[in-house]
Amino acid sequence: MKIRLIARVTLSASALCSPAHGYTLHEWGTFTSVSGSDGQLLAGLEREEERLPHFVEALDGMRNIGPAGYGPKGYYLQRPLRNVTIKMETPVIYFYSEEPFQAKVEVGFKGGSISQWFPTRSGGESAPEIKKGQPALPVRITPAAEEKRFRHRGGIDFAEHRSGKIEWEVEVLGPDASRGLTFKNGETMNWLRPRNPKANIVKVGEQYEDYLFYRGVGNFDLPVTFRIDDAETLHLENTGEEKVPFLLVHEITPERTARFYLIKEGLGKREIKTIAEADFTVGGLKWERPVYEAMTEGLLENGLTPEEAHGMVQTWWHSYFTQPGLRIFWIVPAGKTEEILPLTVTPAPEKSVRILVGRSEVLRPRFEKSLTESYQNKADPKKKQVWIQNQYSRYGKAYEQRVLQLMREQ
Repeated sequence: MKIRLIARVTLSASALCSPAHGYTLHEWGTFTSVSGSDGQLLAGLEREEERLPHFVEALDGMRNIGPAGYGPKGYYLQRPLRNVTIKMETPVIYFYSEEPFQAKVEVGFKGGSISQWFPTRSGGESAPEIKKGQPALPVRITPAAEEKRFRHRGGIDFAEHRSGKIEWEVEVLGPDASRGLTFKNGETMNWLRPRNPKANIVKVGEQYEDYLFYRGVGNFDLPVTFRIDDAETLHLENTGEEKVPFLLVHEITPERTARFYLIKEGLGKREIKTIAEADFTVGGLKWERPVYEAMTEGLLENGLTPEEAHGMVQTWWHSYFTQPGLRIFWIVPAGKTEEILPLTVTPAPEKSVRILVGRSEVLRPRFEKSLTESYQNKADPKKKQVWIQNQYSRYGKAYEQRVLQLMREQ
C-alpha cells in the first residue's frame, strides 16, 4: 500500500510540473515617458499616478502607500530617486492552460528596477539600505553634502545603469477553479479591470489572482523619437532596427478639444513621419468611441485577446485619453520588449504573446513657452518648485527640468 501511494503522489507532482498539452502565455504592459519638444526624454517620473491596493508588495521605500504623505494622485516615495525617465506601469502576465501545473517565472528589467509586485515573489533584486536619521548638513549645503544625504537615505540614481529582476514560483490552477478565490479586500477599480475570466487563476501560498503583476521605474533609450517644431508639426522617427507595428497620436487641447491621428500600418525601420495640426481628426462630442475602437483594434491585431485588449484600454482610459496634452501610444517592437524585459518561464509555453505599449507625452512649443513664463513670474524660488510640482502632479519634476533647460538657452 505504501509503495502504491508513493507512486501515485510522484505521478501527481510530475503532472503539475508540465501540462501534457502545453499552454499559452500572454502579457500586456505599459510605460510612460515625457519629452520636450526637442525630443529629449525628461526625468522625474517616479511619482505614482494610480494608487495601488494595500496588498501589493514593494521594495523598501518604494511603496505608493505609507507614511511618506498622500498627494493628489497617490503616495509619494520614501526613497529618493534620480534620473527616472521611464515609469513602467501595469505589466500583467496571464496563463491559458487546460490543466493545472507549476511554473517558475523570471522577469528582468534592463535599465530599471521592479519596485512593486503581486503576488509574493520568490526572489529578485534588493535596494540600498535606508539608514535611520539624517546626516548633519553644513550651514552651506554643498553638492557633496547633498550627495551624502541622498546615499544615506538609500537613494538610487538611474543614470547609473541598473538591472532589476523578479521571480515567482506559482501554481497555475485548472480552468474549473472558482473565480471567487481572487477576491481581496481593498481592490481598486484599476486592479479589477485587468481581471480575465478566460485566464487560469495563479496561486502563490494563499494568494490568488488572474495574473502576475509588476511595476517599475527606470532609464533606457527608446527606439523612436518624437519632437515638435516651431510650426507645431509633430515629427515621429523610428531610430530602431524593427518596425513599430502600431501608433495612435491623441491630444486633448487646452480648450478640451479631443483630436487624434491613427497610424494603423505602423512606422517602418528608419521611417520618419510628420503630422501637422491640420492633419488631426477632430473628435467632436463623441470622440471616445472611435478612439477606443482604434486602440483596442490595434491591440487585437497584434495578438491580444478581446478580454486583454479591453481590460488594458479600460484600465488606463482616464489617464490616457481624458487628460490635457499630446501623447503617442505605440506598440514596442518584439525584439525591444525582450531586450528591456527578458522573460523566462519554466516549463516554457507552447505559444506566447507580449505586448508592451509606450505612452510618450510630448510638450508642444507653445505649452513650453506658457509654462516658462508662468514659472518665471513666481518671485520666490521655492514657490516656483512647489507650484509646478503641485500644479502638474506626477509630471511636475519633468516639466521643471524642461523649463530650466529653456531658461538656460535664453
